[in-house]
Amino acid sequence: MSVFNMIQGAMLATRIPNLIIIGLAQLLSADMLFRLGLIESIGLSLGLLSISTMMVAAGGYVINDYYDAKIDMLNRPKKVVVGRTLSRRKALALHTTLSVLAILIGLIVSWKLALIHFLAVTLLWYYSNHLRRYFIGKLAVAILTAGSILLVGFLYGVDSYELMAFAAFGSAIVWIRELVKDMESVRGETAYGVQSVTKVWGIQGTKVMIGTIAIAGISLLTYFILAMNSQLTLYYYLSLIPILIIFFYFLIKADRPERFRRLRYLTNLFILAGLVSMLFV
Repeated sequence: MSVFNMIQGAMLATRIPNLIIIGLAQLLSADMLFRLGLIESIGLSLGLLSISTMMVAAGGYVINDYYDAKIDMLNRPKKVVVGRTLSRRKALALHTTLSVLAILIGLIVSWKLALIHFLAVTLLWYYSNHLRRYFIGKLAVAILTAGSILLVGFLYGVDSYELMAFAAFGSAIVWIRELVKDMESVRGETAYGVQSVTKVWGIQGTKVMIGTIAIAGISLLTYFILAMNSQLTLYYYLSLIPILIIFFYFLIKADRPERFRRLRYLTNLFILAGLVSMLFV
């Protein structure tokens, strides 16, 4: 296996675009707190927080691929990285290196951040190795998503209603995306005994759960918009209504992997829309 293939495998396994979104979310969160007058400056500590958080997430992606290799061979054989482009031994070494470095960088900021990173690394390993095989597994991913945004408030020692609202919104969207992935990969997960929401409740039951989470998220978002009393924010979210209608239409019609994939792409679009909306607060 060439060095180029190893580097390519590492980049694919760590999901670079997702890491950029995590870093961008934390940067925009800090910028929002600054514009709201809750912090005086952003500072170098945010960079250390973002780098270490992205490393935790990258290690989580790698270890998840490590344990999911057999399932992925059934669901998406052409996109399997661990065991092909990146050997299993090197994948495990990469996960360990990223996780340890993340904790050490967190320690530069504070021992509390290092402890939080250690707990996150442990939860991601437990999720990949055990928890994801059960009904509530995807909820752990949603909680960690919210945590990555709330870490910004923790860093500066501030409580922000706006930050909590965005964390809840991001958590709901990621939870929906994970449930869509459940429907998309149900064949492989069923073959290996994963008790996912789709395996337990079926496709229709999962759709109902997605719809319920979406409606709860929309209700929270509506309350947030009204509380902000900002016409710019209101107009921005109103412009997203057509995409939301398309999402629900696709959700109702989805019945095969390629249609589930379209739903997943739409959830990614909502994540980007949520990030952009931070600029209007």
